[in-house]
Amino acid sequence: MTKVMSLRLSDHEKEILKEVADEEGKDLSTTARELIEYGRKYRAIQLYKDGKISLGKAAEELDIPLTDFMDLLHDFNIPAKVSYEDYLKGLKEIKKVW
Repeated sequence: MTKVMSLRLSDHEKEILKEVADEEGKDLSTTARELIEYGRKYRAIQLYKDGKISLGKAAEELDIPLTDFMDLLHDFNIPAKVSYEDYLKGLKEIKKVW
């Protein structure tokens, strides 16, 4: 469900939004929603990178599977802080399920 929301933007912010929308060939509302989503991802990545949240918490905040968040980190060349022991433990758990 979508709802209408009023938002105050500076002239500079409005111009940035318009420029991005024009470059992408999209309307302002779609562009704003996409930029908000990019911001959510950036925030989760930064919090994880700074050690403020765990890998699992970051994935949870973005409502995506852990493996998708790890792929996102890879896309930004950020190493996942997973120890070899944790990796082996996860591998054992996967084998139990399969």
